Amino acid sequence: MRIMLNKQTGFSFGSLLIWFIIGGFILLIGMKLIPLYIENRTIQSVLNEMKEEQTTGGLLSVRDVRGRLDRQLLIDGIRRFDNKDSEMNIKRVNDTIVVEYEVREHIISNIDLVVSFSNSVDLPVQ
Repeated sequence: MRIMLNKQTGFSFGSLLIWFIIGGFILLIGMKLIPLYIENRTIQSVLNEMKEEQTTGGLLSVRDVRGRLDRQLLIDGIRRFDNKDSEMNIKRVNDTIVVEYEVREHIISNIDLVVSFSNSVDLPVQ
């Protein structure tokens, strides 16, 4: 007597549901990360513009860099650094301006995503 066993093919509903949950979680993280990197590109482009506009007339101070970044971020609609939760450290080391900051983005429940950025630009030597 032969017993024919059917071989399972394809996904069951449970495995399909698990793949949808994993895919949704990856999509959620991507949707939270992409704006952070766009904001970082904005900050880097402002620093590059400062480098191009640097003339022999004067040196940029940390205060000048902070004011320029604040104005440009306000124009671009980035309000992350208005509150006290996010802090941007700006320092000048010789002829280099360094902007470092950390962003904490809420994912779900008590899970946060923390991303650290460090941008620097070498100013032309006077």
